Amino acid sequence: MGTYFSNFHIRTKEAKYIGKEIIGYYESLGMKLVDAKDVNATISLNITANGDWVSVYSDDFEYEDILNIAPIISEKSSSDVLAVSCVDSDYLFLNLINKQELIDLWLNIGRSSEVKIKRRSNINSWKTKINNFDLFKVNAKKEYIFAEEFLELSNEYFNLPYEEIILNDIDNCSFKLYFAALEEDNTPPSKLELTSYPVSPTKSNEPVLCRVNNIGRASKGLAIVFSGDYIENDDILIEEASLVVDKGDHVKYIPIKLQKTRLEKEGYIYYWKNESYKIPKVVSKDLPAKVYDRKRSIESICLRFIPKGKEEKMLNIKVTFIPLTNPIKGQCTWYVWMGHNSKKDYIKKYMTNHNKER
Repeated sequence: MGTYFSNFHIRTKEAKYIGKEIIGYYESLGMKLVDAKDVNATISLNITANGDWVSVYSDDFEYEDILNIAPIISEKSSSDVLAVSCVDSDYLFLNLINKQELIDLWLNIGRSSEVKIKRRSNINSWKTKINNFDLFKVNAKKEYIFAEEFLELSNEYFNLPYEEIILNDIDNCSFKLYFAALEEDNTPPSKLELTSYPVSPTKSNEPVLCRVNNIGRASKGLAIVFSGDYIENDDILIEEASLVVDKGDHVKYIPIKLQKTRLEKEGYIYYWKNESYKIPKVVSKDLPAKVYDRKRSIESICLRFIPKGKEEKMLNIKVTFIPLTNPIKGQCTWYVWMGHNSKKDYIKKYMTNHNKER
């Protein structure tokens, strides 16, 4: 798996001032500054060693976020803002903006099937903002195995060290800002519900897809639990488990690693947890029907897995989706015979309906 990151950098020595502008931006999105608990977004700011830049990081940043915020910060600070994003080491873009000087520069390195290139590179326009433009121009036209290699000489281009752009140790940044979403009083806590799932008998070596959506407020943290008597003796193995992410114009598969765990009362389970997983808030039903359906698809949690093993145990597979902020009341469970009195009743009705269709 390649490298992913999105961050931006302000050419200024006023880190606290930049912090105020970031607070203002997030408040405009309906979020509030909070203490370091129950947060939806954490923003880390770091002053470079030479003091020329303030770098801004967040695990929550997507490339759309930095493209939205960079012009606002540039206008408020009257400074250069450099937005940088890398997608799976295949594609890198840089966008340098200075609203006061009416500058908007763009550079593409590589190409990716995950995101569409938004603009063409305008390499020659970078000349006034680059310390060693000849070097920059030559390297901007090279092909790289890993797109982020282009940034190894970023200190030569911007006086901004490579280590600052790809910073992984954000725990040691200069300071942090924590934000939580403002929720309406009548919005309940995160609660997941099944919105798409199989109703036909599960078969060995055939993929299963289950989709859930949140009908409560946004939160962070998700767990997925497989349960059933097939786990203890490996009668069924759950393989190729992944989250299927709808990106709008393409689908992305994110593998998840299930851990076999023994619980005191429930017995053996397969378990996966991600405490930083963002669960979007409920999609408003006031949206137009097509928009509502599309948004529900994009913001759903879709699990794909392949069970392999004893066919007679397949009906015993249960999958539970758990929002960590509301683990008991917010969870939902799928099993193929749900809605029936028993497995026997399910098979009887399924076979009756199946024979009618033939």
